[in-house]
Amino acid sequence: MNRGDVYQEIKSFLVVQMDVPEADVSEGSHLVDDLEIDSLSVLELTVFTEENYDVSIEEAFKESLSPENSTEPTVGWLTDLILTMTPRAAV
Repeated sequence: MNRGDVYQEIKSFLVVQMDVPEADVSEGSHLVDDLEIDSLSVLELTVFTEENYDVSIEEAFKESLSPENSTEPTVGWLTDLILTMTPRAAV
């Protein structure tokens, strides 16, 4: 699995399952500010990543939103996070 595949799967999930307009989804789209991902949507994203990649993003997502963290939770950030956490990324 490569980065492009993961990005496309995330984008498809956001568009189909979360009704985000496709034109709004890019690598740099901020999940909270641009795509208006709320706490329920984070839960849905967490379930999606657990089912599809066998990884949990919940803690990393919470940390990215903490005031002392400078990480911007973007679609690209999520893509990279999944790739660093999943053993399937090396296949």
